[in-house]
Amino acid sequence: MRARYDRLSLGSDRIRLGFEFDAFHDQYNRATQTFQQTATPAFISSLGAGPYRSRLNFEPSATFVLAKPLTLTVGLSFEKLGASDLAPAGESANAVVNALRYQHRWEGSDGNAEDVDAGYSLHTATKLLRSDYGYTRHALHARYRFHHERQSVEVAVQAGVIYGRTPLFERFVLGNSETLRGWNKYDLAPLGGNRAVHASVIYGYHIMRVFYDTGAIWDAGKSPDEKHSAGIGITTGLGLFGRNALLLAVAFPIRSGRIEPVFIAGMNF
Repeated sequence: MRARYDRLSLGSDRIRLGFEFDAFHDQYNRATQTFQQTATPAFISSLGAGPYRSRLNFEPSATFVLAKPLTLTVGLSFEKLGASDLAPAGESANAVVNALRYQHRWEGSDGNAEDVDAGYSLHTATKLLRSDYGYTRHALHARYRFHHERQSVEVAVQAGVIYGRTPLFERFVLGNSETLRGWNKYDLAPLGGNRAVHASVIYGYHIMRVFYDTGAIWDAGKSPDEKHSAGIGITTGLGLFGRNALLLAVAFPIRSGRIEPVFIAGMNF
């Protein structure tokens, strides 16, 4: 469950306040449970909380318009983790959260349109906030889309790195309906990774989409194993960059020597 309230005007259109509340009850895939049971103690200790049963998040924030369309969001995240066999009750992962974001759209008289969405986020959990875990999470993303009549081309890249003992909810994931489509995230990294890089190219004609993805997810001290996939599908086309759009596609993870099509039905929020 997720609920959010935003105060859009405080006497100035350059400042707005927000408050978000999230409540999660977590269940884990068998691959995640098996990997956690067979992982080395050193690896498990780097996960911080390990698999927890529930999570509550209270997140107040303030957003400042630095120079339209560039915004800076600063806030605090108070995360309370529920009990499991490996995560003691009452542990917390409290962090300072910051996000710098640039969003803009250009429209030409010839029917062309260009969209850019780029940002950087920084999460820092610290003992100063009475957090039981200390970590720093950096994440970058950039997307560019060119649209002309019924045709579009979109290029997207994202990357991230984490330092410290990090709860599962902060770790990076690849292999879903938006990244490395066709690959199973439980085969790539059942517990996520603290290093990730991903890029994709999408060509669209009306509701049809053809895409190519490449990326890698790994942990510090290990070598990245780059993966590739390609596919074709249709989308409702609602929302910028496919947000709030339903995707139906068939994807082909590129493995040496064989082709195994994977059918995807998903929505990106």
